[in-house]
Amino acid sequence: MRLHRAPGALLTTDCAANPVLGAQVNLVGTLNVFEAARSAGITRIAYASSAGVFAPGDGGQQPITHYGAFKLACERARHGVGRHQRQHRLSAR
Repeated sequence: MRLHRAPGALLTTDCAANPVLGAQVNLVGTLNVFEAARSAGITRIAYASSAGVFAPGDGGQQPITHYGAFKLACERARHGVGRHQRQHRLSAR
């Protein structure tokens, strides 16, 4: 088992203040982990997402913050990349 934790993750207020950096750290950083796992032959990945992917109340997956949007993009990328690279990924919120 290998574990990756993103200690430098930028949360909601940081992403609002600097959306480009937020995307680089949260979205591109997650994609880099997926690619590193693929290169190392790792076929199963579990990673953390966020309840921030949901709108308040019963709004479904419609984030209202940059952070939530980046986390939802990670989840969606997981499906596309996993399908093409035959990796199994599990996100937890």
